[in-house]
Amino acid sequence: MSQRPIAAAAFAEKGGPAAWKNLPVWAAVGTGDKAAGADVVRSMAERAGADITDIDGSHVIMISEPDAVTQVILTALDSAS
Repeated sequence: MSQRPIAAAAFAEKGGPAAWKNLPVWAAVGTGDKAAGADVVRSMAERAGADITDIDGSHVIMISEPDAVTQVILTALDSAS
């Protein structure tokens, strides 16, 4: 047995505009990210116009620095509310 989509239409359905083009964006960048590369993650965040927070941590900063990542999320929530 192989995995397959629920419906072929899932591949044909058009998506809307990228949300980051019209909505505020926040990013937490792990300065020690060697998996994706901190410079690559920062570049994507800058391209999206994100409010960037540097966090001293690895690729999985949500695990190694959960309090710092939570603060970024709460700041985004406060700003968006």
